[in-house]
Amino acid sequence: MIKQIKTIETERRQTMKLALIQTKQNELYNFPGTRTFDTEEVLRLRHEYMEEVFRMTEEAAKEGADLIVTTEVVNYSGHFSKIKVPYADLYQEMGQAQEETSTEKNNKFDYDVTTNEETRFAAIASRYGVMILAGLARKENGKLYNSTVFWGRDGRIKDVYHKIHLAGDESEIFTPGQTLHTIDTEFGHVGNAVCWDMQFPETARNLAKMGTDLIVCPTWGWEWIYGPARAYENGIFVAAAMAVPYWMPIEDLRRPSMVISPDGKILVEGPTDKAAIVYCEIDDIHCKQSREFRLNTPLN
Repeated sequence: MIKQIKTIETERRQTMKLALIQTKQNELYNFPGTRTFDTEEVLRLRHEYMEEVFRMTEEAAKEGADLIVTTEVVNYSGHFSKIKVPYADLYQEMGQAQEETSTEKNNKFDYDVTTNEETRFAAIASRYGVMILAGLARKENGKLYNSTVFWGRDGRIKDVYHKIHLAGDESEIFTPGQTLHTIDTEFGHVGNAVCWDMQFPETARNLAKMGTDLIVCPTWGWEWIYGPARAYENGIFVAAAMAVPYWMPIEDLRRPSMVISPDGKILVEGPTDKAAIVYCEIDDIHCKQSREFRLNTPLN
């Protein structure tokens, strides 16, 4: 597995204010339901959901968040079996011109802009000087990925990660990624994973070996049992931005958005039944001592 580190050139800082955008999913996410959707309905519901995501993201930025993390694939278009058009047609190819919708020029970004949704996140990042990591469906070279996109404080895209471990029938529409990423920010190294990636101990362990201090995880299916385990196993912080299902509250093994310390303790946790911005101030995310202790401690 190829590993990659991206560096953001800024002065080192200590206290990080982290904001997790826990959204309440709409009817597009009604997996037990049988209703089908035409293109107009899909785009309308997706737009409504995205507007709520943008509203909450901007609110967190106004509250002084340093890093804002959304849930997984916030521009989801519904289950492919319920959509009346080819799924990939609902997303624009990376690099396509968007003069009619974009307020930013493509040369503002380190990566090509793919959708108007990305320009909206970029505008919030640059306006408020905040870092944003958003879970998005992203189309590149004709392939659709379950991705995270990381914007720096200047509104430029610094990193794009594609989910490696696809759950269930995700592989029917998404292509798996191949590379784990960690980003060197002014607070420390921030690694990212998406939902099912964190089911596998190797994901967090490899990110820890890369020097990651904090793993952030956009997800629809966060389970409390492996969140604290991954943090404790590797001596690092773990944060999950979880979505509340359309048809039920978060219950049983699944838990709402949370931040976990390197000793496995849950620092903050969101509600189980509604949208919320979950804030957590971390005095210092650097985990070199605890991380190296865990990495170098034999299992026997």
